[in-house]
Amino acid sequence: MIKRILLTSGVMLASFISFSQSEKFPSPDYVNEVAYCDTVHKTLSSLESKKFKPNYKTGTFGFNQRLLLTVDGPASPVRFKHDQPLVFVLKVEAMFKDRDPAEHLAFTRLDVKKKNRSLTFSQGKPFTKTKINSMETEGWKFKKIADDVVEITFDKIPENGEYCFYTIRAGFPYAYFAFGID
Repeated sequence: MIKRILLTSGVMLASFISFSQSEKFPSPDYVNEVAYCDTVHKTLSSLESKKFKPNYKTGTFGFNQRLLLTVDGPASPVRFKHDQPLVFVLKVEAMFKDRDPAEHLAFTRLDVKKKNRSLTFSQGKPFTKTKINSMETEGWKFKKIADDVVEITFDKIPENGEYCFYTIRAGFPYAYFAFGID
């Protein structure tokens, strides 16, 4: 009798553990990391990731100041097909888990040059306040899928081009997670 109870308990525990593991959603390794999520196989793929290289440009007599953020190379090695569903996941810091992820993450299309890709973050003109360029904030949405993981999807797949998510620290872009769409 005791053997049956132990055997039944063991089988129930094993099935409970295997069921809970199969329902688990993958999570990026690091906080504030964005990764591509293959929802069919429940696997993650890293995006091109580094810190931005700031480049300040000024016009005549120091007017027309611009902050360009550059990314090495004319194209990202991480590519997606235009008809491929894009689902990304973001791991958020525990202390920010109840905040809107858009407060510390942005998405934009990069300008492509011969040797690099860039983002004009801010531009100041004489006798005006510094203006931050508007980023593409429409058409993407967040869904909390775990306590510290947020899913990012798009209403409409972006056009072909070079894109990046970037994290914001103290009001400025810090690290980027780039990819291209063909």
